[in-house]
Amino acid sequence: RRQRQMCIRDREIYVAIQVISNDENYLFIDDISLVNNTSANQSISSTTTGGKWSESTTWIGGIVPTGTNDVIIQGPVIVDVDAACNNLLVESGVTLENYSYFDRTLVVNGSLTNKGLVRDGATYHTFTLDIRGNITNNGQWENSYTICSGASDQYLAMDPNATFSTGRLENTDSASAVIAGSDLIFHNGFTIDLGDNYSQNGQLILPSNSGFSIILDSAFIEFSWIRGNGNKLTLQNESALNSQVHIQDAVLTGIVNIDGYFVTFEGNSVVLEDTLQNASNTGRDLVIKGLFTNRGVIRDNPVGYPSYLWIDITGDIVNSGQWTNSKTTLNGTLNQ
Repeated sequence: RRQRQMCIRDREIYVAIQVISNDENYLFIDDISLVNNTSANQSISSTTTGGKWSESTTWIGGIVPTGTNDVIIQGPVIVDVDAACNNLLVESGVTLENYSYFDRTLVVNGSLTNKGLVRDGATYHTFTLDIRGNITNNGQWENSYTICSGASDQYLAMDPNATFSTGRLENTDSASAVIAGSDLIFHNGFTIDLGDNYSQNGQLILPSNSGFSIILDSAFIEFSWIRGNGNKLTLQNESALNSQVHIQDAVLTGIVNIDGYFVTFEGNSVVLEDTLQNASNTGRDLVIKGLFTNRGVIRDNPVGYPSYLWIDITGDIVNSGQWTNSKTTLNGTLNQ
């Protein structure tokens, strides 16, 4: 008497066969078991007609993805329940959004690449993407919240024709950084807020010698470190630095509006190429540590009342432009 067991794989179905034989010329099958196996990282694609995330008819093969599955969105998909996947790809020309009248969160345990449109649903309720891996945006990104929650550094890159607009980029762990993998452009009220759950400011890093820049076009930064490493940060169309922003070793271009408390420039070199001012109808303070070079204009905003910019400097100054703001105080403990 001998016992053998073998598995025959046919796509997602495993066939387990227990074999008992007392005769070399005959095969007796004692038991058959069928196991539906959706293995870790197995890719699941939506149909081109799409549907609700929770419904099996939305997915080719009828299997609803879980947190271990890579997912490809090939048609319009509505996230009607809080859900999860591993890596996520949104194909060109399709939409991923939350179900109307409900706030929904999709956890992406791996990386996310968007070639289509990611947005909130038709009502005022929000769609949150909680991402643990890298982010690549080659399409339109318009949902309310994008959260970087990886335990290690996460890369953020985008196509020059792609858009980040109206939403927020947030962080849950300041111990890890968001690192630019390309030029980054933020539009239409988008806010970078990398303050974590422990009230520590997170980092957005422009790598040294990369030539990458950050462009704010009617967009804002708050509760964040921007580590420029000699690269450019550009503000245009009423963009502003809100509260608790640290700018380190960056070249500032455009009109830099200070519109919050505890804004600090620091590091080996911060260079102003264009205009630095308080936001309109406000009085604001700016702290500068380290070497600061002005090649542009430093002024009180000419619009509104009260309107003043006070600057406290503990480092050195090189001024080759115009410096006309209300008050500048040199308060370093060493010679300046």
